[in-house]
Amino acid sequence: MAPSAVSPTPAPAAEASTNLADVNAFYDTTLRFFLNGTCVNLNNIDPEITLLEYLRSIRLTAPSWDA
Repeated sequence: MAPSAVSPTPAPAAEASTNLADVNAFYDTTLRFFLNGTCVNLNNIDPEITLLEYLRSIRLTAPSWDA
């Protein structure tokens, strides 16, 4: 489109942050997955931990990581 045909409108910054807070209120920090047919729910897990580290912490030693 030609520049004259487009009329940009600035986004209101205050509304955007309020809406983002509203959106984040619907999310939680629970990680859910199935492990060997069992549902696992982990609340507030460290985001730095790998799945391999978690599996080893619950004594599942078969997985390996060739880094």
